[in-house]
Amino acid sequence: MFKLPKDVELLKRKHQKEKSAMQRQHCIVFDKLVATHDKEKQAVDKKLKTKGPASCPDLQKAAEEKVTSHKVKVTELVADHTKEWSDMVQRQLLEEHELRKDHINQQNDVLKKLLEDVQQENLKELYARQEKEEKELKGKQAKQSLESKRDIQNDKAIKNKAERERRVKELQQNHMKKFVDEVKRLTIQHSKEAESLKKQHQTQMEKFLQESKKEIEKADQIHEEAILATKPETDTGKLKKHYITTT
Repeated sequence: MFKLPKDVELLKRKHQKEKSAMQRQHCIVFDKLVATHDKEKQAVDKKLKTKGPASCPDLQKAAEEKVTSHKVKVTELVADHTKEWSDMVQRQLLEEHELRKDHINQQNDVLKKLLEDVQQENLKELYARQEKEEKELKGKQAKQSLESKRDIQNDKAIKNKAERERRVKELQQNHMKKFVDEVKRLTIQHSKEAESLKKQHQTQMEKFLQESKKEIEKADQIHEEAILATKPETDTGKLKKHYITTT
């Protein structure tokens, strides 16, 4: 398995910067909302303390409504921030997933090309060996024919020219028959060897493609699990829980 390329690490750094930036922005907006509410609440509390709650029922009611309204605003703001955060995380997960899949596909393309090159080299070597065997068979047949003809020509027991020619012809026919039979046998053998090697190559390629498919499926599964494991909560959400329980 190859190491993940540098661009994956760069993407992770980019995503972390995006998260940090969004967290800062969310906290700024949330703190501003809380600060505005606290300022208004302090002003109302000051009036109530000066005049007394009993003498300012309308002001007391307005203060209570303002607290309720603020809690609603906090809840809505956190909901918006949570959605914005979740959308960003989902996008980041998808970007990283697609980048990893691209890397897997590129890696598998390289491996597939290497496998094809090796298989082509295997076939090339097989055909070269078979061609050599065919040349050797032809050379052997020609040598035997020449030697047999020379032996007959030098055979002192054969006095008759016609008999010598008949013997030469008969011997050449026998050699030719053996040669043809040997060529057929060798052709069948070579055909079986080539067929066997091609089947072996096909099996290798099918296995490779299956493993490549499994690798992509595994990446998809990891991505789906990462999505399911993502919690739709931001730092603003934690602040909201703390703030509402203390107001």
